[in-house]
Amino acid sequence: MFSRTSIIIVIIFSVALLLRILLALTNRDANDNHVDVVSWIVDKNEIPERKDCWSCYQPKLYYVLSAGIVKALNLIVITKRIVAMQFLNVFFAFFILLIFWKFLEEQNLALRIKIFLFALFAFNPCLIGINCQATNDTLGILAGIAFTYFLLNHLVNHDNKSFLLAVLFLIISCLTKASGLLISVILLIVLAIRFFNARSGLMRINIAKQFLIFLISFTLIVPFFGGYYNNFKKYKSFAMSAWEKDPPPKFFERTYIDRPGVKDMFHGFLTFRYYDMIKQPYINSGWEGYPEHRTSLWSQLYGRTFFMHFDQWPESWQSQKPFIVQVGRALIILGIIPLLLFIIGIICIALGAFKNIFHRKELSVDAVHLFIAACFLCASIKYNYDYRDFAAMKSIYIFPALLSFLKLIGDGWNRFVSFKIFNRTITYVLTFIICLSIIDVIYLIIQQINYHNYF
Repeated sequence: MFSRTSIIIVIIFSVALLLRILLALTNRDANDNHVDVVSWIVDKNEIPERKDCWSCYQPKLYYVLSAGIVKALNLIVITKRIVAMQFLNVFFAFFILLIFWKFLEEQNLALRIKIFLFALFAFNPCLIGINCQATNDTLGILAGIAFTYFLLNHLVNHDNKSFLLAVLFLIISCLTKASGLLISVILLIVLAIRFFNARSGLMRINIAKQFLIFLISFTLIVPFFGGYYNNFKKYKSFAMSAWEKDPPPKFFERTYIDRPGVKDMFHGFLTFRYYDMIKQPYINSGWEGYPEHRTSLWSQLYGRTFFMHFDQWPESWQSQKPFIVQVGRALIILGIIPLLLFIIGIICIALGAFKNIFHRKELSVDAVHLFIAACFLCASIKYNYDYRDFAAMKSIYIFPALLSFLKLIGDGWNRFVSFKIFNRTITYVLTFIICLSIIDVIYLIIQQINYHNYF
């Protein structure tokens, strides 16, 4: 017999997966064109380079896997290739959901908190949306989440298997997206801190062995199979982009690029335009007449995380009909609660980390979560410093750190467990967010059916 909890988790898991399957069946669009890379590999039997197409600068693991499926199924029509790529991502999304729950199961949280957090992340509309696009982002997200899960398991259990799996997913991340290089730096820093904090010579020897395993594996695989050596040789840069870097923004003085974006550092990186997002819970792609929150990085990360229609992109995903705008407005309003829990989690873990530093204790698991989240948020600032167009302000770029965000929100909520009024309020708010998120996704599925005239 299944327990009540098991039944609830299976229902959440199944519905979240079903929504992804339905959207993958009906959707034909993506934020960027990635199918051209796969078609180049399939039709020309060669790996394209940066100049060959829009997304050809990216590492090629996802495209090679997709090309293998396209060849095996002998898919000639582009739309069928897109659907095949999308279902590969739904397959990856299955493991993202699985890791979410496996991770929550191991946390010292009340069962009700675990269930609500699992539903909150499983039904996140922007995660569902990217899981159903023919892009390499979902594999990059899975690799980042799996890396975090196994690295933290290793720090708790000190088992070699978990460390090797963490290195494996780090390499998969590097071969999928350049954000894997950030994960590599994270692992190096974690190993270095553990080495210097080790209390015995034997522990230092073991950590040194782990460093050698990582270094040898990374050096033999990533530079060549990830295309980084070729990029550096031809373009003097390891990480590439389809865009050219913009002139650096000044701190207060506003300077303009084609489509703001970051106009200056103060308004770009030190503002959060909550009221402006409630007033207009979506952006436009024009050069003029855009809402002010389009020039605020934290506003964009917030809006693009909670409301799928916030981006108004791809084209067939656009809608400004009153019903879905009201859904988005409600999600923007209510999303402030998990954001506050996230901030509270950061503060609590940061205070604990400082105490450990003063007492020269070993690197804690909580501190690693905080470090991973901080690295991805800082990387987002750096990326938008270099590429100031608003299109670079994508929340999916920080999604490989979702497991750490989940941990921080959970710890923030855990601080209110003994306060019934706060605890009940959080539960009600998350219930509404989950329901509205599902409505957001179902609306898009119906929108796709109507847009492509399937019936």
